[in-house]
Amino acid sequence: MKTSNVYFYIIGLAVALTLLTNFGLNNYLELFLFLKTDIGFQYPALENTYLLNNEWWRLLTPTFLHFSLTHLAFNCLWIYILGSKIEELDGKGLLLFVFVTSSILSNAGQFLWTQQILFGG
Repeated sequence: MKTSNVYFYIIGLAVALTLLTNFGLNNYLELFLFLKTDIGFQYPALENTYLLNNEWWRLLTPTFLHFSLTHLAFNCLWIYILGSKIEELDGKGLLLFVFVTSSILSNAGQFLWTQQILFGG
């Protein structure tokens, strides 16, 4: 695993944020969610997110959060296997595009589908 590869940084960020949030068990978790956790149950609405404050990066950060060691390990394995092949065959740009696009769409979709504040991980 070369440090010049994009997938290396994706894996590193996932491990770092998972450890920082203690697998979602401490108060740092709120910093990486795009949903406000103090609202209780609400219907999906833009007002219940941090996006109105132009914190658009929060659509991506839940992708790096994991609530179990098994989930973290298998996601990192898939990023290593699949991400390294995409990067090798199609380049860093396409890997970043696929990763960011699928992350944002899956995070937004899961919120709209489940209407849960805490998901993923």
